[in-house]
Amino acid sequence: GFVNLSSDYLYVRSSTSDDSDWTGKLYPGNVVTLEGPVGEWTAIRSGNVTGFVRSENLMEMKSAQQKIRQMEAEALKNGTEVTFSYGETKEEEASRLQAEAEQRAREEAERKQAQRQAVVDYACQFIGNPYVWGGTSLTNGADCSGFVMSVYQAFGISLPHSSSALRSVGYGFRFPQRMGNI
Repeated sequence: GFVNLSSDYLYVRSSTSDDSDWTGKLYPGNVVTLEGPVGEWTAIRSGNVTGFVRSENLMEMKSAQQKIRQMEAEALKNGTEVTFSYGETKEEEASRLQAEAEQRAREEAERKQAQRQAVVDYACQFIGNPYVWGGTSLTNGADCSGFVMSVYQAFGISLPHSSSALRSVGYGFRFPQRMGNI
């Protein structure tokens, strides 16, 4: 059969009580195998999840058979195979959520690295332009803080023009290589 939900998910319980611990989750359209008699609660298995759900959350047999026929027709039309989705255990959910968090962190790190590289690439096109004390022009001349201010301004970041004022908008760190005044 199939889960028939109007919510995002359904807890699979360890016993026939809403207060019992949950062993896994079912999501809309998940396939379940009925493992026991249908009453107020039904014993089910879906993937690695076993436990009990309220029977009202299961699709009736006739509707389930109709859904399978629709899935088969859609797969035939698209030249694909019929695929079913199953519930997930607590451990599977924790693993999936961890993997998703790690993926988001990797994507965020890549996004930040791309932004940093874009700033560097933009700034490098002005290498060799003249140093002008107090200047802020990337083409006609800038001093160190004016150069930094103008480069970041191109990326929508507003910075002050003096190196002493820059100290108040950033944070200090030690860097093993030789550094300038900014």
